[in-house]
Amino acid sequence: MTQNENRWFPPSPHREKVEEAIKRGVAHIVERGHNTAPLLVFEDGGAIELPRARYQMTRRGMALVAADAPATKGATRFYDVCGSVDEIKGRVGEAESPSELDVDYLVALVEDIRYMLGRMARRSEQYRAFMQDMRTVIDEMLTLDPPDADSAEARVEALAASLSDMDGLHDESRAGIYAAAEHVRDLANALEGYLGVGKETTIRLGTLQSEIKGGRVWQSSDKPDPTAE
Repeated sequence: MTQNENRWFPPSPHREKVEEAIKRGVAHIVERGHNTAPLLVFEDGGAIELPRARYQMTRRGMALVAADAPATKGATRFYDVCGSVDEIKGRVGEAESPSELDVDYLVALVEDIRYMLGRMARRSEQYRAFMQDMRTVIDEMLTLDPPDADSAEARVEALAASLSDMDGLHDESRAGIYAAAEHVRDLANALEGYLGVGKETTIRLGTLQSEIKGGRVWQSSDKPDPTAE
């Protein structure tokens, strides 16, 4: 956590819920430039200005939402589409007449939904591109024939036998030993080369994973969502 991020955090107890959401991987912080409040960006599409994040009662129970204040561009009231939809339905259901509805607020929620759907769609495309890149890198590795590691024992035994059966250091004995030794070396070189390619391939995969992850903290999806109860 940077000092700049720290100064933008909301007060307790909202701060602790924000930190929990980040720790669980359901949200991450995105900087927006000097002296501009960062965004708390959720995997479910929403984006709340970090200092405006509040853990409070919603129509779906306790959840992180934006404080009652005008939202800046790229920020939303709720952290997901469902929260926005439930709020729209709740307002409409509670109103006795159209005049009781805050139409501007409802339209703003619709725009939030538009933004969240678009953001999740773009993220979906990023995941697809990531998978395609991963497949390309993996396929490049899998097209290489692996070294004949199963022959290792036979090669080593052949070298050992050439030494044991040596009946003097004449040219023929030396030639047999050298040939057996080089046969072992050939396998070692092949294995070293294959391991090198494997290492570079794994590094490339790790780079791709780091790029798609960005500043997010990833956890298994079977963990409970800390933004709601």
